Amino acid sequence: MSILVIAEHDNSTLKGATLNTITAATGLNGDISLLVAGSDISSVVEEAQTVSGYLKFFHVTMSYIKIF
Repeated sequence: MSILVIAEHDNSTLKGATLNTITAATGLNGDISLLVAGSDISSVVEEAQTVSGYLKFFHVTMSYIKIF
């Protein structure tokens, strides 16, 4: 089974819910992928790369995605 976790963040850091979701997903015995999407997310990407528990990591930077 493949599991996709979509990261919640504030363009600076990952939210705790993302880390909790990755931890919960590890109990499902599937391949976990983490997706970080947003605008100006370099610090979030760096933080996400230090998190353990996922197999694949994807990040998408789009200037038109902004947090209001």
